[in-house]
Amino acid sequence: MKKRDIVFLVVGILVGLILVLFFRACWSERPTRPEIGGQAIPDTRFVIDFSKRYNIICSQYQGGRSYENVRIVGYTGTEVRESSGQLSKGYGYFNHWLVVERVDARKVYLPIGSVSFLEEIEQQNK
Repeated sequence: MKKRDIVFLVVGILVGLILVLFFRACWSERPTRPEIGGQAIPDTRFVIDFSKRYNIICSQYQGGRSYENVRIVGYTGTEVRESSGQLSKGYGYFNHWLVVERVDARKVYLPIGSVSFLEEIEQQNK
């Protein structure tokens, strides 16, 4: 290859790369904020504070049941303890269930898909 051909090849690659980046920037999907009543919701993001207590309302799958004043403590793993105390991996159905703790320290295990919504409750002064 001649030196001139190499220069054209390099320039062509650079122009092609610039065009690809330009078109990608123009046609990329820009996330749109949800709207209520034709107005965009403020762009403020919230994180669930797991140190707080919540009311959890479950879907109709759970009969529309609710759990009040509970704290989210974690989720189940792939292993479950048998009544003998040994770990078993034979309970895949219970994998990744939400674990919440009631005021009296009893735990409730909820399938993730059954949770409809959380309602943060006011913290009482101690």
